Amino acid sequence: MKFYTYPKWARWFQKGVSFQGPDNKHAVYFTFDDGPNPESLPYILKILKQYDAKATFFCLGEKLEHYPELKEKMQKEGHQIGNHGYRHLDAIRHPANTWMKNVAKGRKISQSNLFRPPYGHIRIGQKRKLLQSGMKIILWDLMLYDYHKEVRAEQMWQVFSTNVKPASIIVLHDKMRTIEKMKVFLPKALEYCQKKSWEARILPD
Repeated sequence: MKFYTYPKWARWFQKGVSFQGPDNKHAVYFTFDDGPNPESLPYILKILKQYDAKATFFCLGEKLEHYPELKEKMQKEGHQIGNHGYRHLDAIRHPANTWMKNVAKGRKISQSNLFRPPYGHIRIGQKRKLLQSGMKIILWDLMLYDYHKEVRAEQMWQVFSTNVKPASIIVLHDKMRTIEKMKVFLPKALEYCQKKSWEARILPD
């Protein structure tokens, strides 16, 4: 079952976690996970630039190490770098200490206090420690499942246009498997936001 919007009952169990950006009637927050990918990122950045839109990229530390020039390019164009861990580790499937070290390593490389746990999974004790360390845990208001093979760009658009609202945090992915969908979906989504007088902004760190 796909939950395109994060269920309200589930949000109740995630105290201290952000599902929306700052309370603003004129902003939405596009986010991209799992990059930077040298093949797909240029397309994403080009589309964002065409619409004068800014986004937050939750990057893997190991990829930032391999492609420091991509990190520099994202920041130069006014986008925000967030931490997605050094490697894409699931909090449920890895020992707590290993997972926490992975987050810390990603934080050091990304130099960001914004953190999105891979798969959205995080244990209560881990969440408490990260919040105490000054990190901001960012989940989402709207998940479009662009990484699923069976999800088409038109379906993403229908879900987006039906559910997006001011302050929504939208999850997308910086992957080769998603870029053809992104070429169709992202311009439509950004144009829709412009018509609503919503700015696509970065999340405050």
